[in-house]
Amino acid sequence: MSIIKVSDLTYRYSKGTPFEKVALNKISFDIEKGEFIAIIGHTGSGKSTLVSHLNGLVTPESGSVFLDGEDIFKKGYNLRNVRFRVGLVFQYPEYQLFEETVYKDIAFGPKNMGLSEDEIKERVLSAAKALEIRPELLNKSPFELSGGQKRRVAIAGVIAMRPEVLVLDEPAAGLDPAGRDRVMRLITEYRNKTGSTVVIVSHSMETAARYADKIVVLNDGELFMCGTPDEVFSRAEEIEKIGLDLPPVTKLIHSLIKEGYDLPDNIYTAQKAAEALLTLKGGMTL
Repeated sequence: MSIIKVSDLTYRYSKGTPFEKVALNKISFDIEKGEFIAIIGHTGSGKSTLVSHLNGLVTPESGSVFLDGEDIFKKGYNLRNVRFRVGLVFQYPEYQLFEETVYKDIAFGPKNMGLSEDEIKERVLSAAKALEIRPELLNKSPFELSGGQKRRVAIAGVIAMRPEVLVLDEPAAGLDPAGRDRVMRLITEYRNKTGSTVVIVSHSMETAARYADKIVVLNDGELFMCGTPDEVFSRAEEIEKIGLDLPPVTKLIHSLIKEGYDLPDNIYTAQKAAEALLTLKGGMTL
């Protein structure tokens, strides 16, 4: 069952001015409960605008977003409740930390939900543990932390609200490779443990290939394609034509296909590549 359904979503910036720009044009797709979705596209393709609609932060010019079958933009719908159910982590969320301590920053969302102090404490400690934030850091100022620690604190603040859908806009942006891997690992572990639906925005096809159950590809505000990684990466040449960079292993396999090797055209992980190469007729030296 779809937990979120996006239907004919259209949005324009600066409508009615000389600077008018179509950010989204009749976008439609479904997000199933428990799925890990990657929304991919080059800069300016509409990714951040799209996810800002998922919890009602931005109102569309036309079209709808349905949460459990209800249009969140219909008159009288409780958008405040939507924002607890669909938690949005902005790009560079550490810039939005503002409380005196890490504990208070993580507690901010649960406190606004009207929870008891005991429930808030349980949620803060649980979220901190999930994001590998050490207990001794909870009483520190968030501004004393490293960039990676700040990022994890900001994500923990949204996770502490226990949203049914966790939406993250470029969650690993600006981090070093170790920091990126750690953040993505923790998000994956959180999803596996809780069964939550996770939506990430990324410009990286490699990130999508490694983590997503389904990939939504945007191009200039339009839905270019939507499908499983197998379906999307079987159209690698089309993806490259719109300016997206394929995972290195996919580039390698397509180079071999052009050289005449009989290989599947939808390989996007090292494991899949190794398995395909080992099954080539006549064998191949690896």
